[in-house]
Amino acid sequence: MIVPFINFPLGSSVRIEDVTHTYMSREQAGCVFRSEVDGRTVTHGPKEIASLYFSGKFVIPRQLHPALPAGIRENLRRSLSEFPDHRQAEAERRLDYVMAIDRLEERGLMQRTRDARDRRVYRNVITPAGLDLLASLDEPLVSVHRKQLGHLGQEKLRTLIHLLEEARSAAE
Repeated sequence: MIVPFINFPLGSSVRIEDVTHTYMSREQAGCVFRSEVDGRTVTHGPKEIASLYFSGKFVIPRQLHPALPAGIRENLRRSLSEFPDHRQAEAERRLDYVMAIDRLEERGLMQRTRDARDRRVYRNVITPAGLDLLASLDEPLVSVHRKQLGHLGQEKLRTLIHLLEEARSAAE
């Protein structure tokens, strides 16, 4: 899982478990912070940061928050706290979806709006630029499928489709 809010400027102050820390660097193992109390450094990976953040133990100053709407952040925080450990992956997938939508919105491919009847709900609508991008993928995708599967013939393709539909329905 990639966590979007670890990309803040060097020297930024954050609070980790009620202690102010300064962001020093990002390394392969995670983000390095220096404690303002004792000067020790601590490294947290993205999943640790997400867990601390959504449990309220990792506080980022408002000006450094991502463009993630407050309602979605709060819903994700509640989701993580409500799921037992074995369901954490589901909560992390929710965060992944939100981050993917954020990236699509930043690129102008999707637009997120609040539902008029229920402000807790967001509606995601693909933009004309998003539709253009999808349309540009049609021919290359069909070409790849022809190269991969064209040699099978109609009967084998029907069998493949049937088997894939069975596999999908079993997974649902």
